Amino acid sequence: MKNSSSISLLIQNFRDLFDKNPVIIVIGIIVFFISSITTIINDGTDLMYKANSTIGWRGFEEKIINSLNASIRIEKFIETLGEHIFYREGEHGYSEYVFERRDGRYWIQAITDTQGTVVIYSVTSCDSSFKPQIKYSPTGRSITLGETTFKEAADGVEVSYDYVVSAATGNSSLIEIYSTGNPGRYQTEYWGIIDSCDRNKFYELIVPNLPDILINSLDRDDPILHQFREKFPINTYAVSSPFIEDSTVTGGPLDDFQIGVDRIQIRVIYP
Repeated sequence: MKNSSSISLLIQNFRDLFDKNPVIIVIGIIVFFISSITTIINDGTDLMYKANSTIGWRGFEEKIINSLNASIRIEKFIETLGEHIFYREGEHGYSEYVFERRDGRYWIQAITDTQGTVVIYSVTSCDSSFKPQIKYSPTGRSITLGETTFKEAADGVEVSYDYVVSAATGNSSLIEIYSTGNPGRYQTEYWGIIDSCDRNKFYELIVPNLPDILINSLDRDDPILHQFREKFPINTYAVSSPFIEDSTVTGGPLDDFQIGVDRIQIRVIYP
């Protein structure tokens, strides 16, 4: 009985307050509902972000990859990817930033000039289940890491070969280079396989399929090379800013750094 009286008194007090201040009460109710709806929307957005970044992380990361490009500031990379895990300076005014993604499932490399502009941007996938589609190729070519073969990446254009296989402890990589010219905004594209993900698997791939590469003999007309390029998919793709055609010569950015994350560098955390 006492509880019933308390409720009745509370209702009467609310009625009296409403009669005296109807506008304030209505505004309060509206604010309450707007606040509740905003909270629900924010919670829903947060849940969607968490779902995308965990359950659907592959599509989430692919969007991140394609939101970046060469010619933009390194600050944009750091803002998008978080703090870089490795940094080093070269001898010709270039610097390298390396970003580890998803516990080493893939890596992003950004080489910058002295002004902090990214002149080379590379992505390397080390996870066979992560096959991001590259959508920022200056020539519009279709590139999917882990699926696109060397031949498919070239798509009929004449490429330069930068195949380096170390018989000792140095880094090894099979990189092909295409300077796009005017149709591709004077950017340079690079694609291939690097040994940073798994050196043993790299040699298991190379030795039986490109035996002559171990003695630094590469004939572009060799049918064995053609078979190799038709069969094996790339794990690395990179693009330069415009007018970096001299990137592989003395004084260029690749005189200091390789395309893709450096195996010798990252093995301090992934032996």
